[in-house]
This record gives sequence, C-alpha cells and structure tokens, in this order.
Amino acid sequence: FVEDPRGFNCILSVMVRDIEAAGGRILLNTAVETIQYSPGDVKVTATDTSETGRTQTSVYKADAVVSTVSLGVLQSDAIEFIPPLPSWKKEALNQIQQFNFSKVYVRFATKFRTDDTCRDQIVFICKDASKPRGYYPLWMRYKSAPQDHYLYMCYLGGAEARRVEALTEEKIKDEVEELFGNAFGGDDWRTECTTTKEKGSDIGRSRYRPAAAAVTDWTSNPYFMGSYSCFPKGAFATMPESYLTRGLTGNDADSIADEGKDESQGNETTLYFAGEAFDDLYNGWVQGGYRSGERVAKQILANL
Repeated sequence: FVEDPRGFNCILSVMVRDIEAAGGRILLNTAVETIQYSPGDVKVTATDTSETGRTQTSVYKADAVVSTVSLGVLQSDAIEFIPPLPSWKKEALNQIQQFNFSKVYVRFATKFRTDDTCRDQIVFICKDASKPRGYYPLWMRYKSAPQDHYLYMCYLGGAEARRVEALTEEKIKDEVEELFGNAFGGDDWRTECTTTKEKGSDIGRSRYRPAAAAVTDWTSNPYFMGSYSCFPKGAFATMPESYLTRGLTGNDADSIADEGKDESQGNETTLYFAGEAFDDLYNGWVQGGYRSGERVAKQILANL
C-alpha cells in the first residue's frame, strides 16, 4: 500500500487546473447518450441535469472524441455508438472482465479494548459455514483520523462485494458488530448489549457496534458497473490485444479478417478509447488510466 497524505485529489486538481488554463470545460451531471462518429467528425448527444433537477438534451461537436467510461459501461451498451462498434471491437472488449470490488467504512465510538489490540490491520478468517465466502476479511485502520474517531475500512471482492452493497446501513452494522464482538469481546460480549439495554440506553448497543457505516456502490452504479478491469485466463488467446486499445474511424470493417493487420489508421481515427482497462501494463490501477490518457493524447496530436 502507498501512503500519501495528499490523496488522489492532488492528481485531479492538477489536471483540472491544466484543462481550465487551456480553455477547456468540465461538464458535470452530463450523461452521454449517443456518440455519432465518422472520419474527422463527432457528434455527442448528452442529457444535462441542472442543480434544480431540470434536464435538457445537448449536442456537442468535435473533430475527435475520447471514451474514458469504464469497461462495464462499454460492455452494457449504455451508450449508443453510431455506427455500432464493429464485431472485432466488441469481441476485444469482452475478452476482459469488470471486477466487483467494494470498500466498507465504519466508525466506532470507542476502542474495542484498552490494551494494544486495536491494530492497524486486522485479518478475519471466518470458519462459520453459514457465512458467505470472503466475509469481511481484511480491515485497515485510518491512522490519520481524529483521536476520538476509530475509522476502519474493509476490502470486499466478487459476490461478497455485490451482497454487501445491497445491504442497509443498519444491516452492515449488525454484521460488523457480530464480527468484531466475537473476535475481541469474548464469549460474554453480548451480555454488554443486554445490560446496556436494561439501563435504557440506545437499544442496547455494544462498543463493537459501529456508530456509522457506509459502502461504495461501484457495482450497482450505472456510471461504473463494476470497479476495475481484470484479465481472465485465456484472454486474447485468439486475437491481438492491440484491438482493445485501437481507435475507430466510423468506416471500420466489421470483422477482424477484413480489418487487416495495419494497426494505425493515420489521421482518420475519430473515436479513441482510454481508461485503466486500456493500458497494457497497469490495467486496474490509477497509473493505467493516466498512462492510457497520455497515449491517446499523443495519438490525437500526431493525427492533427
């Protein structure tokens, strides 16, 4: 793990500064509906939502467009491409998968114990056969949080990530309370709940019940449809991996055989693809998204 007190925002803030300095605009609350592309000409139709909730359709024109939406969005056909993506491009997109990954954040009101058992990292190995596989396995404590805030984050993947994303906050608190209570409270930790309840305090919550809980929604969010890309076994065994990153002109052949071996369409390329899924070295990571953006930017400049 890499610790940087500036966070990822330091990367984004510099990019925003450079875009605005060059006269560019960043449009928020704007959902792309269709991308119509042909050599040297692009029309993007999007639905703009104002702060008051009103929507309107806008059309943006350009010489080229870069798609940086997630692999999950591309695979879902949420955006209509005109003309449709050729079959070889769709096949290349389907060679890889969008992984389901979630983070659970919880805040405890007090320490679990007065000794040094509140470690920075906690690994749970659940032997309860009734619990799903990958049941809240790895927790990390936020060391930079205020002293009276005991913040922990849990990593979840696969089916367990999808399951927890669908839970309510109270249900997550229930499961985390049971998990931490059994691990740190011993056999009689539930007695604390009963005793507290008899005193009429907050429905008998123990010190192991989080005061607050939250979970990411990358899997169910229609603008992500997953967390990051991953290469399954056998990916690109039957086709070149370069077809994943290759841009389109709007006059592309539908089959790989007809497309030929030339992987550079010169200045006719109009639709480019970038994002972590389109980097051959660091897919799944922020570095991959950054590298892919640099690669595409250089291609566009070379084709001007």
